Amino acid sequence: MGAALVTLLCRDGASVLAADVNEAGLEAVAAETGCVTRRTDITSEAENVAMVKAAVARFGGLDLAFLNAGILGRPIPDQMEPLTDIASVGRGYRAVMSVNLDGVVFGTLAAATAMQGSGSIVVTASAAGLVPWPPDPAYTVSKHGAVGWVRSIAPALEQHGITINAICPGAVDTPLIDVPGYADELPRLEPSQAAEAMVATALEGKTGRAVSVVAGRDPICATHEFNELLGFS
Repeated sequence: MGAALVTLLCRDGASVLAADVNEAGLEAVAAETGCVTRRTDITSEAENVAMVKAAVARFGGLDLAFLNAGILGRPIPDQMEPLTDIASVGRGYRAVMSVNLDGVVFGTLAAATAMQGSGSIVVTASAAGLVPWPPDPAYTVSKHGAVGWVRSIAPALEQHGITINAICPGAVDTPLIDVPGYADELPRLEPSQAAEAMVATALEGKTGRAVSVVAGRDPICATHEFNELLGFS
């Protein structure tokens, strides 16, 4: 998804800094797109700050930030069987929360500090941020947390001219889930479709939304509505 996003942005003339811990992947994307790259561990608050500073130093500012990194809490082979070993959830919990939630929080704060009076942040959550995903509870809670963060921080960022939204894709046809028999019953998005949804969401000018992106649905993108809770605003 990240590679597809960088490809789309570069094709449309954006100046892009791509960040990842996968240096070989970064080199491959840079060779194809001409983007700037930086090895970054997004679980580190300091590295998020350094990443944003590098982008601003290179390009003179920051307009868009896509916080897209993510990992599963349980290996896919384990997810193909009903969850019975509760201890397995605990073993994957800290790592998945560090990438999927800490990285979102640190990335948001670093990006927002650099955006002067305008900007857009898009967080890649998941359909598992909107509905339960019993095969991987740790992943599910991390994505629910990402959606909650977006909805909660949006009013404060809006005061500074910054929008933030979450996209919540269903299954995406990436190597992460490219295992025979895994989620075969789910229609899969192409990475390019997810990337297009990310860019469209960034440019719409709205904020605090969770946008589901589901293959085979018309329209493919839909803003998810939440019920109000009596007594809370």
